[in-house]
Amino acid sequence: MLPYLLIFFSLYSSIIYDRTKFEKLVFVSLSFVLFIFSAFRVGGTGPADYDAYLRLYSKVASWENVVDPTIHAEAGFRILSYVGNAAGFDGQFIIFSMALLSAFPIVWVIHKYSCYRIISLLVWMPYFLTMNMHASRVSVAAAFGLLFIINYYYSKKIISLLFLLLAISFHSSAICLLLVFLTKLTYRQLMSVFCISIFFGFAMNPLILIADAFKLVGLDIISWMIVSYMSSDDYGYPMKFYDPRIILGVVTILLIYNIRRSLVDAFDNYVFKLFFIGVILIVLFSSVTIIAWRLSYFYLISCVLVIPLICKYYNYRFSVSLGYIRVMSNFYSLIYVLYVFPIVYNAQSYGFYLG
Repeated sequence: MLPYLLIFFSLYSSIIYDRTKFEKLVFVSLSFVLFIFSAFRVGGTGPADYDAYLRLYSKVASWENVVDPTIHAEAGFRILSYVGNAAGFDGQFIIFSMALLSAFPIVWVIHKYSCYRIISLLVWMPYFLTMNMHASRVSVAAAFGLLFIINYYYSKKIISLLFLLLAISFHSSAICLLLVFLTKLTYRQLMSVFCISIFFGFAMNPLILIADAFKLVGLDIISWMIVSYMSSDDYGYPMKFYDPRIILGVVTILLIYNIRRSLVDAFDNYVFKLFFIGVILIVLFSSVTIIAWRLSYFYLISCVLVIPLICKYYNYRFSVSLGYIRVMSNFYSLIYVLYVFPIVYNAQSYGFYLG
């Protein structure tokens, strides 16, 4: 637990450098530490995934293995494994490669678009621990998905399509990125969709209908995955309505809704709506925790931009009305300390790869 705590409290204590001349140096240093931390891990925050990735990696030793349908991994993972095996690298290569592919896009987006870069790293930490340090294929897909989402906003059709295909090549659940069109809705309409999702999420299980729909259109593999998760004793349990991930998401969209008329930047408006979609997904599919968490992650990863933006808007309001600076920044930082601590407490012990 100690290595996780050291990393997290290093991030927390560094938020004072946001908007200072030291910000870039601190941001780059912390980002590099996070990358090394995940790239050279032995094990992870949860059980089994590390060993499973090494087993899959060892199975893709030839091009015939890349196209072998009996190997249960998407094309991106297989190709990466083939390259590593062809070059003679051991199993840590796949962990290192996925750590790089899942971290670099996120860090680049934060550096380019975030108004508080260190806070962005802080709010990324829960996802870093549960995805980058455990579900690496999903984290790679989500990183490419974030690049798709941003390029989609700027109408870069070819490059956005490329990033979408890369995301799907690492995890088929990235198909949910097509819901990005929901950003065309107004905030009032999104709030209505959210209210409807509460009913469907807690009153019935929409995943059964979705699995049948995928089967009808010939996507049997996705249908099979959904049914497998629903019937699994390990993964098929529902989220509680008071789950902190849901509560934090709902509080955040309410804060967004409250300032919707104050938004002056179209990009701010866009990323706020992305977060709305993420909260809708986590509530809608809450009957199966792993599906709700993974699908919503493709949109909730926008928190690395959304939370700093909320802090910026509310910090200004509080500074004008009360004379205090960074009230919302301190509030969210404390919330994320409380959010991350149980994850750290329940994490598997950390091991560092020494070759």
